[in-house]
Amino acid sequence: MTAGLRPSTSVHQVLATLGYGDAIGNEALGTQLALRAVGYRSDIFVETADPRLESFTRDFRELADENRSDNVLIHHFSIGWRASRLAYALPDRMMLVYHNITPPRYFVGIHTLPARFCYHDMLPALVSRFDWRQDRFVFTGPVPDAELAAYYRAASVYLSMSEHEGFCVPLVEAMATDVPVLAYSCTAIPETLGGAGVQFAPLDFELAAELLYELAYDDGVRTAVMDGQRRRLTHFLGSRVDADLRQPVGRFL
Repeated sequence: MTAGLRPSTSVHQVLATLGYGDAIGNEALGTQLALRAVGYRSDIFVETADPRLESFTRDFRELADENRSDNVLIHHFSIGWRASRLAYALPDRMMLVYHNITPPRYFVGIHTLPARFCYHDMLPALVSRFDWRQDRFVFTGPVPDAELAAYYRAASVYLSMSEHEGFCVPLVEAMATDVPVLAYSCTAIPETLGGAGVQFAPLDFELAAELLYELAYDDGVRTAVMDGQRRRLTHFLGSRVDADLRQPVGRFL
């Protein structure tokens, strides 16, 4: 137990859903481990959860029975949901973790299941439309961690052309597996990379192709980029992340 910590102190988390393999879900689970390790009572309250993770959660409506003015509630905000309204009504002191809200323009004219549509329908359709070689594209869908690690080990470059990111965990995964990163510099990408990798803007596909070639085939460039990425990775060490989490929580107590 951390010195001065009251045994009854609770630092709970509330979020819309705990998804398996989801970045926000993984963050919530890691946060819970870090908080419990230093003696806080810490549960995760959700509206829904992947069946494989239900045992790690509690129904968000139970928050009403747990609320105390000396508790701290970490509110993971990314979409509008009923648990948010409940959380705001409680006397608990609140920390807001803002995971960003995807602008509505990205969903205009898109199927009601945008993720499935984009990855399983739209992208393969583009390959056929432009008569690209089918054997050069692999659409895996969700894969186990071991298979994901194998893809990183086999990669020459990690390319991110995303126009909207709240953090972009794959950037860190690529750096951790020594894969040079090339990314369109927008939204959270510059903050996550912290000067590492190779970033470009505006969204210029010809420039991206030229940079991709250099990263793939110029050993000097690859070495310099990977050295910078290894330095950046120290920012994400578990001990540092845990300390960064405990500092704001400690201000409430």
